[in-house]
Amino acid sequence: MKNLVIGFTGRSGSGKTTLISALVRSLAARGQRVIVVKHDSKDEARFDASKDSAVHFDAGADCVLVSDTRTSVFAHGTSELGEILARAGEFDLLIIEGFKCWKVPRIGIFRGGWQRGDEWYLGFCDAVASDFDGFGGEILGGNLDEISGGNLAGISSRISSRNLAEISKPAEISSEILSKFAHLPRLNLNDQSAILAWIMANAIEKDRL
Repeated sequence: MKNLVIGFTGRSGSGKTTLISALVRSLAARGQRVIVVKHDSKDEARFDASKDSAVHFDAGADCVLVSDTRTSVFAHGTSELGEILARAGEFDLLIIEGFKCWKVPRIGIFRGGWQRGDEWYLGFCDAVASDFDGFGGEILGGNLDEISGGNLAGISSRISSRNLAEISKPAEISSEILSKFAHLPRLNLNDQSAILAWIMANAIEKDRL
């Protein structure tokens, strides 16, 4: 795995951060470099106001803080995906949380049943990961050892595309709307190995963006 990019989307509280942090821990434990790009939609990211760096930033400077263990960058202005990739250098996986307008393969995260408005997120998805009762059907399985051993072809062939409208959990969006997304592969939100296998098989290479 090298210079792969994947996106995640889903409503607030669906479990995106929980899943992403678990994937990061698994990959970092294997010595892989992972970058997470998160949409700060409310512009809440801040330096510690008591530190000199906050004073410099508020005065108008872009700041780079370097310690023995980390480098922190805080810059004025927004960034497009191309700029972020150019700064990132070499990595194994770059995960984008949010930024649905960026054209990358994307997994939608849905927890506890459909809610009104989920169809909007589904429109940006290339796969769906959920924990609904009645999930049913065969889903992508395997473990990290099997995945890292290169057996992706056999694992990926077990992705289910069972009709989303058949999920038994009471829905707040109609089965007619859900049926429009029946083609999407479905993953078990609680099976990190399966989700990682889908990522490895479907993430886009940086140079193709």
